Amino acid sequence: MPQHWRRQGIARLVVVVSLSLGLLCCPEARATDGASWSEGVVYTVSVSSFPSWKLDVSAEFPHTPEYFTMSDWSSFRFDEGWSALIQDAVAIQGGESSALTPGSENRWHHGGSTGAEPIVVRYSLDLEKAFSVHRELPKTTAPWSDGRSLAIPGFCLFLFSSQQTSFQVNFLLSEGWRVDTGWPHAEDGGFYGESLDSLLKNSIVVGDHRAIEVDVDGLRISAVPLGRHADGIDQLAPIVDAHARRFRSLFEDPDNNNYLMVLLDDPWDTGESYTDSFAMAYSTPIREFNQAAWGHTIAHELFHYWLGARMEAADWAQSQWFSEGTTDYMATRAMVDGGFTTPDELFDVMQKHVSFYELFKQGIVYDKLSLVEAGSQKTTHNAAIYDGGWLVAFCFDVILREKTSNSVTMGTVLRKLWNSHRKSLTSEGYTIEQVVVIAEQLGGSEIREFSDRFVVGNESIPLEEYFRRAGLRLVVDAQMAWVRPMAEVESPVLEIRRGLIGSVD
Repeated sequence: MPQHWRRQGIARLVVVVSLSLGLLCCPEARATDGASWSEGVVYTVSVSSFPSWKLDVSAEFPHTPEYFTMSDWSSFRFDEGWSALIQDAVAIQGGESSALTPGSENRWHHGGSTGAEPIVVRYSLDLEKAFSVHRELPKTTAPWSDGRSLAIPGFCLFLFSSQQTSFQVNFLLSEGWRVDTGWPHAEDGGFYGESLDSLLKNSIVVGDHRAIEVDVDGLRISAVPLGRHADGIDQLAPIVDAHARRFRSLFEDPDNNNYLMVLLDDPWDTGESYTDSFAMAYSTPIREFNQAAWGHTIAHELFHYWLGARMEAADWAQSQWFSEGTTDYMATRAMVDGGFTTPDELFDVMQKHVSFYELFKQGIVYDKLSLVEAGSQKTTHNAAIYDGGWLVAFCFDVILREKTSNSVTMGTVLRKLWNSHRKSLTSEGYTIEQVVVIAEQLGGSEIREFSDRFVVGNESIPLEEYFRRAGLRLVVDAQMAWVRPMAEVESPVLEIRRGLIGSVD
C-alpha cells in the first residue's frame, strides 16, 4: 500500500473542558497551521448511543444575539423544520438560566439581554424522531446510523446566530470512538472553521468505525464507509486517490484542505455535496465488481468540491445543466482515464444518457423546454439537467478535440473558468455566457451556434452526428439507444475516439 494511503484505527477519546452553569469559559482556539481566531462560537457535542443515540450540545456565544436560528435546509420532513429535534433548550447568561422558546422561521428566543455580554445555549437532539420520520427518504441530508456510527449534517445539529462566522467544535465521545469531518483540526484537539457555510453544510461522522486517509499533495481526504460498505474499505483507496489526483491536477489547485467522504449503506442511490465533504448513499455493498457504479458517484460528488463548493454560478437555476451535467461527464472521464471503467461499461453509460435525453425531448410537457429553463425544477427535469447536460459536455468535448487535434478538451474550459471565477479570486459567480465564451475562444464559432440552438434554445441535439465525429455509431430506436465504435474511421477521428474512450481497436 503506498505511503499516502493510511488506514486509521479506532478513535481516541477527545477531552475538552466542560462548562458549568455558573462559569463561562471562552478560550481563544488556535489552528494547527498557526492561524488563530477569536470571538468565535465554541460548541461542545457530547455523543452517546445506549440505549439510543443522544446528542447534547453546548454552545458558547461571545455576544448575545437577539435570537438563535436552526437551519431550514432540507428540513421539509417536519413542519417546524429541524427545530423539531430540539429538546430541553436553555440559555445561561450571567449565571441565570432560562428556557429557550421556539418561534417562527426556526428562531429560538432567550429571556436575557442582547448585546456584548456572552451567553451559553444548551440543548439535546431527539435523533430517534429523525430516524422514524426519515425511514423512507434519502439519508444524505438527514441523520443516519448503522448502529455503530452516526452520520449527521451540521445543519440539523447546530443552533447559530446570523452574526457569527468563526467557530470551534469539540466532541465528548465514548472511549474507543472517533470523529471524522472536513473541518481542520485545532491545536487543542477540536475542530474549527471560519464561516457559517462550513459549520452547517458539512457532514460529521462519530462512532466506532474505520476510515481511509488519502493525502494528495496537501489535500487530505478521509473516506468513511459505513454499514455493509465497511467490508469494502480496501477498495476505496485506489479510486479516491486517483480521482483526487486527477481533479487537483486539472484545476492546478494549490490549496491545502481537509475533505470528508461518507458512504452510507442505504436503499436510496444518491449523493449530496457539501462545503468540505459529501455524503453518498448506495444500496449495494461496495466491492471491486461494482466499482464502475460507486466509483462514478464518488467522482461526481468529489468534483463538486471544485465545481460547486469553491466555484459557484451567478444563477443557480440556469446553471444546473452545466454544474450537474458537466460534473457527471467529468466523473465519467475520470473513471475511463483511470482505468476503472471498461469501454463496454462506458457505452452503457452513453446509452443511458441518450435514452433519457430522448425521452425528455419527446415528452409532451417538455418538448419546448430548454436545458437552461429546466433548472428551475431540478427534480422534475432531472433528465434534462443530468443526461442533457452530460451530452452537451460530450459534444463540446468532441468539438474542442476536433478543432485542436485533441489538445484542448472540456477540462481545459473548466480550468480557465476556475482561474477566473473561483471564490478565492472573486465573489462573483460565473455565468453560462462566460462558459460559452471560454469554450468558443478555444473551439470556434460552432460552440456558440450549438449553445444558442440546443442549450439556450430548445432544439434537439443531433446526437448521431456528434457521436459519428467521435468515431462512434449511435442508433436510437423507440427511445432505446445503442452505441458502438465505428468499424472504419479516418485517422483524426480515430485519435479523438482514443482520447475519449481509449483504444477499442
